[in-house]
Order: sequence, then structure tokens, then C-alpha cells
Amino acid sequence: MKRRVSAVLLLIGLAFQGIYAQPNQLTVQKIYQDFDFSEHLLKSLKWLPQSEQFSYIETDTSTGEKRLLVEDAADGAAKVVLNHEELQTDDSVNISLRSYQWMPDESGLILRGSGDVWWYSIAEEKLTRLTSTEAKEEEVQISPDSRNVSYVREYNLYVTNLSSGKEIALTTDGSDQLFNGKLDWVYQEELVGRGIFKGYWWSPDSRHIAYLQFDESPVPDYPLVDEIPYHPDLEIMQYPKAGDSNPIVKLGVVNIGKAPKTVWMDVGEETNQYIPRVYWAPNGDHLAFMRLDRYQQHLEFLLADISDGTSHLILEEKDPYWINIEDQVHFFGDSERFLWGSDRSGFRHVYLYDFDGNLLHQLTQGEWVVTEFVGVDEQNNQVYFLANKKDVKERQLYRVNFDGSQLTRLTEKAGTHGVELSPQRQYYIDKYNDVLTPTQQNLYSSDGKLVRRLSKESKAPLGEYDLQMPEFFTFQGDSGITFYASMLKPPNFDSAKEYPVLVYVYGGPHAQVVRRSFGRKRNLWHQMLAQKGYIIFSMDNRGSYGRGHH
Repeated sequence: MKRRVSAVLLLIGLAFQGIYAQPNQLTVQKIYQDFDFSEHLLKSLKWLPQSEQFSYIETDTSTGEKRLLVEDAADGAAKVVLNHEELQTDDSVNISLRSYQWMPDESGLILRGSGDVWWYSIAEEKLTRLTSTEAKEEEVQISPDSRNVSYVREYNLYVTNLSSGKEIALTTDGSDQLFNGKLDWVYQEELVGRGIFKGYWWSPDSRHIAYLQFDESPVPDYPLVDEIPYHPDLEIMQYPKAGDSNPIVKLGVVNIGKAPKTVWMDVGEETNQYIPRVYWAPNGDHLAFMRLDRYQQHLEFLLADISDGTSHLILEEKDPYWINIEDQVHFFGDSERFLWGSDRSGFRHVYLYDFDGNLLHQLTQGEWVVTEFVGVDEQNNQVYFLANKKDVKERQLYRVNFDGSQLTRLTEKAGTHGVELSPQRQYYIDKYNDVLTPTQQNLYSSDGKLVRRLSKESKAPLGEYDLQMPEFFTFQGDSGITFYASMLKPPNFDSAKEYPVLVYVYGGPHAQVVRRSFGRKRNLWHQMLAQKGYIIFSMDNRGSYGRGHH
């Protein structure tokens, strides 16, 4: 009997050995439950709209209560602008700080609580409830003049004036078949870009709102079963499978006032198309938009007069295979010029155009990709952007003049940088990580000099663990295509032995698996498997991001 008990205990011990391993070895619990390897980042970090200050949420470790702080970029002085007590209401509504929005004039904040919209005035230290409805307000935005708050409720657009508290319905025909200002599934899943998850846009002068209207009636129904409850629920949504009809999309501009009226922009007679991007011209009198055919091989950029909806073509892109849609457009406030990102050379680069569609300058060029616009300094004639010029596996910050001269790399560390430029272009916050370096936040001046570190080091440094640096390499495929790959080997790898191999790929477009980035828990999972004797082979298949338009 004792032998049987001992054998059972031995089996149990072996079964849990993979989870509760020896010290300085990664385990499932350490990765997915404890996970204290990352830097202690500032939460919900945002630049204030006008000043060189940034805000973040701080949590009291003993009580769990949250407060909002504002810190000056120049000297690091921080102050509390909103604490837990000021968010308390008579009816005990749980108001969240997580999705706070600054008023453009920095006079207050727009918050969410119990599905409703709240306004906090900093000068008055006063919390005001703006909506109180059973239906949830979505896509909350603030007018540029800080006088109105807009939102979508039950597929219609509304605005509430902050001084009067009066709500006005800008549209009234919305339904589950007709979306006003709210993206449908196709646009959310396939066409939305970074920072543009919305279906309406305020004009610069705060007098109008441009919005997309989706007629969902042509789209087939699709049943979704929620298996999580004990008795599964059935939800019917409209979802077009390959070849099915997409929604019919219109672009309208509605005035803000007592008698709202929509003027529809001329987007063409074809309804089987997309309107993936919309931009206001700085004067507020014209609206620019992209028009993309269903095959996504012909992209047109048009400018519309909001007074009567008439539109004309500025420029167009054609490709026999596929056009990638990015959010790389910037209109200049001082002239009728705009920046335009394009893959036309085989690699995405930046071009400067006038409103007549004349190319003025090509700002960047070469066999590398501009991955993101970071900001434009119109006063000093400079553009900031992220690119993989140094290494296809990296993201570095660069700056270039409007005429394409003085291309300068600002970030130095090898790896992945994510940058937020301050409103006055004097500073930027860099979220940096590398293969064995968890994400950290640092503040830099705009010339690339470190001002100070913002995040705090983790309590469990990864240097105490036996982590391996993957080997990066390339190999040639058919048709001369270069494939990028990496191999993570077990500690004390013996080339004379055989090892089990895990192959990790992601076949979708715009993905890039082989990166000099930390990867958070997925990376640590691969490291744990390597510690247990596995080889992890990763590669980017044909069509992966960062290698140009092949």
C-alpha cells in the first residue's frame, strides 16, 4: 500500500513539475498568473491637448482607489487633478477613469459611468451627469471648441451642449439596419486603422460633423452562438461572407444647431465600394475622403464642398493586386498642401501634394517602410515617423524635412519603439521594448535626448531567469522571395541531439511574427518551452508586413 501511495505521489509530482519548476525557471503560473516581469508602466498615459504636460492614472496599492495626475514634461512636477472622492455620486454610479478624455482647452474631462457620459470641470471641481438613458452612449467625442460632447445612441448621432445641458438629435432615422456614425462589422474588422475606430468626425471650427451612414439591409444574417452560459444564447448579426453584399455606405455632413440638416457628399454612383478614411480640410469648408473599389485595387482621394456635396478627384492609386489602406494623411493648416503615404514604389513612403493633385516632393525613399506617422511640425517644416529603415525587424523614430532633406534617426536602442509626440513638438514619450527587454516608458526631447525614465523597474527582473536570445536569419524561397525567420533553442543546446520543434507562424495580412520585440506572455511561453527542451521556429510567410508591397 505504501509503495502504491508513493508511486501516486511521484506521478503527481511529475505532473506538476512543468508548472511549479525549480527557481529561476519560467512556469505557467509565473507567466499567466503572477506575471511581474514587466516594467511598472504609467497607466492611461496621455499628452494634454495644448500644453507640454501629460496625465496618467495612479492606483493606491492598499485601497485600490485611483486618481489622475498631471506631470510637467520639463521639470517632472506632478499634481493630482482628480481623485477617488471626487468621482463619488449620490446614486453610487461607478465612474471609470480608464477611458478619460481631456477637453481640448484642458478645462475638464469627459468620463464614462454606467453607460452614461459625465463631465468633470477642473476649475469648479464639479462632476456633472450629461446623459441618463437606458441605452448606452458610444463613440463619445468632444468638439474642438470644448463646448459640445457628441455620441452615438441606438444608431443615431447626438450632441449635448455643456453650458445649457441640452441634447440635440442630429439624426433620427437610425436603426439596427441603418447605422449613423457607428462603424459596421466590415469596417471595424477589415478597414479600421490605428486611432480611427470611429464613424464620425468633428469639423475644425466645431460647426459640423461628418459621418458615415451604413445601410445594412443588403447584408445577410449570420447566427452567433454564445457557448459561455450554461444555456447558450443565440445572437443574429449581419455578416457578409466572401462574395456577399456589403452595406451601402454614404458620407454626410450635418450642421450643429437647432435645426440639424444633413448634406450628402457625392461619393459616386457605385454602391459596391468602401469609404475607408475621412479627413477635414483645415478651413472646415471641405471634406476629404478615400474611395476604394470592392476588389481593393483602385483607391481615389477626393475633396468635397460641404455646402452642396460636390466632389472632385485629387489623386488616385492603382495596383493589379492589392492596395493597403493606412492612416497616413496630414493636411497643413497654413496652406493647401497635404502629406500622403503610398506603396507605389513597392515600399510605403511619404509624398507632399497640393490640393490640385500636383506632387511637390517625395520625402522618403528606399527599400524600407514608413510604418506610422507620428507628428508634423509645421513651424519647423519637419515630419516625424516610425520606420524599419535600420532593420526590417525593428521600429525606429525618424525625422525629415518637407523637402526630403536631413533624414535623421532619433531613437538609438535596437528594438521596437512606439512614440507619442507632444502637442508643441518639444518632447516625445517612447514605449520601448526588445526581445529580452519588457516595455518601458521614457521621456525624450524632440532631438532624441533622454529627459528621464517614466516607468519603474519590475520586481522580478528577467535577468534572473535563464532566457535565450533567438537566432534571426533569412532564407530564399521560390521566385527569389526572402523569408525572415527566427529559432529559439533550449539552454545548453547540443547540435548532436534531436529536439521537438514548435513552428509558430501567423498567416494573416499585416502581421509580422519575426520582430525585435518582447511579445509579452507569448514570448515568455516560448521561452518556457525552450527551457523544457523545445526548439521554437518562427517565420513570416509571403505577404507579411514590413517587407514592402510584394
